[in-house]
Amino acid sequence: MWRERFTERADWARGLGCDDAFLRRWTFRLAASEAGFRAGQLDVVQIALASCATAAG
Repeated sequence: MWRERFTERADWARGLGCDDAFLRRWTFRLAASEAGFRAGQLDVVQIALASCATAAG
């Protein structure tokens, strides 16, 4: 879905100054990620970090 949404908004990205080379690189990167997810080689995680002072506090 990330790649599809990115592709759908290509004109918007161009309006922000992104050139076709940028769009191709990101389309490739997102397609590669998609393949990794489908193959079970990639996953998404979320990590929360805190400083020692915050954790103690």
